[in-house]
Amino acid sequence: MDQSPTQLSCRRCQASFETPEHVLLQCLGIPELVAVRNDFRTRGAVSIPDLHPRFVLSDGDAISLLKQAIFSWTAVSFTAKFVYKAIQIWSFTVTGGRVRYGSESEDSDPDVFS
Repeated sequence: MDQSPTQLSCRRCQASFETPEHVLLQCLGIPELVAVRNDFRTRGAVSIPDLHPRFVLSDGDAISLLKQAIFSWTAVSFTAKFVYKAIQIWSFTVTGGRVRYGSESEDSDPDVFS
């Protein structure tokens, strides 16, 4: 029986459950992702004061912060760029370089995220 993704330990840091908020705002297992996240939080704090970098975010803080970033009209473009870049880094590091969606077939365009 498959486990829910929210019940699986993070494949990079093993410190928490592998959830979107963990991957985007908490995981310390990929140095390149940590650097991109720190840049996002430092620059984004202008629009969203709660984004200021802190060393550790609780799960609740991470969910709240992610919601604020996604639903802030002044930061939506900036947030989208961060999420795109973070998912690219995660994909190439964890899954071997390809993000696959739902019913996407094996012979779909391999350069979707090039």
